[in-house]
Amino acid sequence: MSGPVQLKDRKIAIVGAVVAVVGGALIASHFKGILPDKNILYAGGLLLVLGVSVAVYFFKKIPNDAPIDYHITWNSPGECDACGGASGTRVTTGVVDILPKNGGAELPSEYTYDGSNVTKVESCVGVNPCPEVWQFQSLKVDNKDAAVNACSTYGATLATDAQLTSAQLANASWCEFGWIADSDKVELPNTYASTGCGPMGQVNRQPPETGKSYPATCYGPKPAAPIAKYFNSDLSSTDPNRKYSQYN
Repeated sequence: MSGPVQLKDRKIAIVGAVVAVVGGALIASHFKGILPDKNILYAGGLLLVLGVSVAVYFFKKIPNDAPIDYHITWNSPGECDACGGASGTRVTTGVVDILPKNGGAELPSEYTYDGSNVTKVESCVGVNPCPEVWQFQSLKVDNKDAAVNACSTYGATLATDAQLTSAQLANASWCEFGWIADSDKVELPNTYASTGCGPMGQVNRQPPETGKSYPATCYGPKPAAPIAKYFNSDLSSTDPNRKYSQYN
């Protein structure tokens, strides 16, 4: 089977047909006395010949066994879980606006086409991610207000002490104190032994040092970038359920 024909060939052929129709209308108007000027007759004849020639030429470029390019109007995307989206799929349907010539369109293999409607199945990975605690190790700011602004840049809020504590119980662990929304101390979760990070298996807290900058400890969906460092050694580095990250 020949490959898909460019949609522009079909459009040009249609334009040619329209021009031919206009030319024919001008000729008919002349003979009916509506537009008696002979120049109208000549112009109509020229448009008729030109339009027919263009239409025939470009329609002939479409082989009988080749589909034309398709265009799809998609409905609203199918739903993923309200929070998570780490697994599963969503189904979205649409309508093929430009039907193929002589049978099936060459749609991508992941689409299903029944002659008018098309369906695609997409992964829910990365859709509606759950909020979690994460920290920018290199984004250090001088005060809590600046930390709030840093988190809001990524659609997150500054994490609370309770949120960081829950994260630590779920194996969050890093060795960098950070600003917390409802605490006058800077905090870090230390789940795994690390020199200089304080006692293991708890959230460690200390007053901020005067003149020292600390990273924002945020709560919200993890940003796509920069690359995360993961601290849950029980899961593969590619496991989408591996959570609680520190970003550089």
